[in-house]
Amino acid sequence: MKRRNLYNILTDGLSDIMIVWMNELKSLIKDQGILIFFIIVPLAYPVLYTYIYNNEVIREVPIAAVDDNHSSLSREFLKLVDATPDTHIITYSADIEEAKKAMMQGKIYGIVYIPKEFSAKIAKGGQANVSIFCDLSGMLYYKALLTSATNSSLIMNKEIKISRMSNSTERQDEISTAPIAYEDISLFNPHSGFASFLLPAVL
Repeated sequence: MKRRNLYNILTDGLSDIMIVWMNELKSLIKDQGILIFFIIVPLAYPVLYTYIYNNEVIREVPIAAVDDNHSSLSREFLKLVDATPDTHIITYSADIEEAKKAMMQGKIYGIVYIPKEFSAKIAKGGQANVSIFCDLSGMLYYKALLTSATNSSLIMNKEIKISRMSNSTERQDEISTAPIAYEDISLFNPHSGFASFLLPAVL
């Protein structure tokens, strides 16, 4: 008798759960917002991200340079930025406002700004700053500009270190600036592209 009552309780409980579940499912089907979220969005996201990041990486992103320092050191830094495969300086603006206007017009996607005290700080043994501004309508533009500026600063840092040392050979310079040799190899994303790591996660 007790077993029979327990069985009835379980079946009645499951029956009630199924009724509630069916009623909720009917409500979901009638709600357009929920249908969009559960059906259209999962299909649209992969298509959208594939379209945005299809190129994996972009090269020669047009940028502007604003050099308030006007020194040989600042010009060398901008040459390094322009020499990278990621960015290309297409204009040298008089001030930051002029560069911002060019960005608003869609002529450039980033700005490299070198302040007045750039070379003076380095000459005094201090730490100088370089600012970058980027159009974030596409993450690839930001990545290209940041990579270009970072690599240029690393090269210039190495050159400044060497100039302050009293080494007599290039091998000594190499060991002094990089005592531990390293090599960066991207095993599963050799192009360091967004789509390779982003799309599988989105899917």
